[in-house]
Amino acid sequence: VLTLVILKLLYLKMSKLKSIKSYMYKVEICVKDVRFTVDGLMDTGNHLTDPYNGMPVSVIDKRAVPSDINIGATEKIHYIPISSVGCSSGVIMVFTASVCHIYNSSMDITLNNVLIGISETALSKGEDYDLLINPELIENGEDIRIVGIVQPKEGTTATMLKTGIAYPSSLTTHVIDKAQA
Repeated sequence: VLTLVILKLLYLKMSKLKSIKSYMYKVEICVKDVRFTVDGLMDTGNHLTDPYNGMPVSVIDKRAVPSDINIGATEKIHYIPISSVGCSSGVIMVFTASVCHIYNSSMDITLNNVLIGISETALSKGEDYDLLINPELIENGEDIRIVGIVQPKEGTTATMLKTGIAYPSSLTTHVIDKAQA
């Protein structure tokens, strides 16, 4: 009987870890000319939005921000009100990342001008993640489907193909329209 109880507890623990893993992402954040990558967790309970512009706000652990990014001195910041579990109310400093690349094995999106609040307290007890991703960022991102890869035949010395990524002009127009909206 004890063995069955232990197996059941192990199964429940493994199931929980598996479900949390599906919400984990790598996030490359660009602030001016500095790029850094953190582990992020899509926090389905994070509905933090900037009251000034309605944009979603993700939250990063202050310790994960590289020291060469001088938030507040070189980056424009502002403060927004927050309330969370264990904190009835307060304010959080917010900066804008010029680019955020959010990806895992099943999804890959890149977003411009993403708001990130800086948490003074640790976000994860086990330091499994440094960023709580606002789910609106992922829900509003667009997947781009790759429909083919063209490359010269192996061993060919002369080819008419140029290296690089090719895409239709309609995609360029779409991206510009979305950025201006």
